[in-house]
Amino acid sequence: MDVKKLNEIIQKFKKDLGDALFATDIWTTADGTIIAGLNPQPAAAALFNRISLIINEALKDAKFPLMDKYYLLHLEGGNISAAMQFGDYQWGILVDTKQVQLGLLLNVHIPKTMEAIREALAA
Repeated sequence: MDVKKLNEIIQKFKKDLGDALFATDIWTTADGTIIAGLNPQPAAAALFNRISLIINEALKDAKFPLMDKYYLLHLEGGNISAAMQFGDYQWGILVDTKQVQLGLLLNVHIPKTMEAIREALAA
């Protein structure tokens, strides 16, 4: 894993989203420890790590397919939180949708950044 590259990816994501991005972290699924981030939110990373595990347990118990890429929460005030899955790692964001188009976020910024993160994690 290339932590320097992960931080560069986060800076690029921040540049792309500007003021719409409040916080973003990449953490380990094993224990929720942040390995890279911008305006780090350690409590949120640990709690979202737990939520991801609970969601997958619920899906498994329901005999549904497991989560693949991410889950998205629409929050009060026009904000969105999302957690993206990378096996041993996860990436979380908190974004103001009044400052970025949801279509661009979901179809351009997140997929492009996920691919870059995958590459950095494989390094």
